[in-house]
Amino acid sequence: MSYYDRLLLEKLRANLVMYQFAEKKPLPKNSGVTITWNRYTDMSAASALTEGTAPSATATSTTQVSATLEQYGAFSQPSDLLQMTSIDNQIESLIDLFGYQSGLTLDTRVRNGLLGTSAVNPSGAKLPLQYWHSGTSSGYIGTTSSILADMTMDTNNIREAAFNLRRLNVRPYEDGCYVAVLHPNAIKDIESDSDWQTWNQYIAKETMWKGEVGKVYGVRIIESTNMLNSTSGAGASTTAHYSPVFGKGCYAVTELDGGVKTFIKTPEGHSDTANPLNQWSTVGWKVTFATQVLHTSAGRVIVTAG
Repeated sequence: MSYYDRLLLEKLRANLVMYQFAEKKPLPKNSGVTITWNRYTDMSAASALTEGTAPSATATSTTQVSATLEQYGAFSQPSDLLQMTSIDNQIESLIDLFGYQSGLTLDTRVRNGLLGTSAVNPSGAKLPLQYWHSGTSSGYIGTTSSILADMTMDTNNIREAAFNLRRLNVRPYEDGCYVAVLHPNAIKDIESDSDWQTWNQYIAKETMWKGEVGKVYGVRIIESTNMLNSTSGAGASTTAHYSPVFGKGCYAVTELDGGVKTFIKTPEGHSDTANPLNQWSTVGWKVTFATQVLHTSAGRVIVTAG
């Protein structure tokens, strides 16, 4: 069983791009179904002290952000005949498939939490959308419906997002950089920008995040095929790509009782009346999980054509 656990986790980690950038908070059992993060409010600059007079105590305040734990999982039921006649290892093959499915499920849930899609927290915390394009006279446009086919991703979009994060004092990651996650279509567009080529002549490959393709204006660019794109609402039948850019502490994830669990059940040695002839086994996975945007000012989502 430990072998199959490791196999699933290897596949899971390979397909989790967004998870690596989250604030992580594991939860033990019997902790309730709601998790709350406390974010302290920064203090303003202190006033000069009066000689011989103690100042008033400075009050502290926090903002609480909560999320409800959710369960995800799936299982398959291979028959005894299939296991006896199959050329490959059915259990191992299913674990490989479920490793990808579980990774895709959690990655999509984190992504949707940042975007506040209709299926996930549509009225709660989500990152603001950035409609900024160097091809327009004012830079900014109003809505997704105003995006035209030539308003593709370029380094100016990244620079504007990074500027907005810096002016709001958003913390970078330990290497001093922010992170942007882009679909391959958006990566292709940004790589054609001459500024991109200038920035990425010298890249320390050994220090890259998983999925990283380069860096520009202090933002590390990560590639993911699981970024949201949609033709709904985009102008002139254009596909709109949604690319989150964020700093440290933007969002968090938590898992109950150690994260993703694998379940392999065989009928041997069990008096299972529902399976009287030992005609099948079951293989599956389950996770109890929550994710939430902690600070809406700590990131934004660039909307471009693609």
